[in-house]
Amino acid sequence: MIRNVQAATNYGISFEVEDNGGTIACYVTRAALQERAARDNLQTADLRTIFNSYRLEIDLAASKKWRMEAAEDPIIIDHLPNR
Repeated sequence: MIRNVQAATNYGISFEVEDNGGTIACYVTRAALQERAARDNLQTADLRTIFNSYRLEIDLAASKKWRMEAAEDPIIIDHLPNR
């Protein structure tokens, strides 16, 4: 579950994911957000709007990466797979 979403920067958005009783810092890049929005022709440059539109996908990607890679803080999401 995504929580503590930070303000968007020129590079992306920081947030935390809570999974299996733990919390890990995560970051989704501007490029990943813009690429995902482009696939659906979402016409906005506002990263927060894009983040909120794909929040579930971002949550799933972060949780999967955390479990599969035994990732250390922070998890960087630089690509969001197709649904």
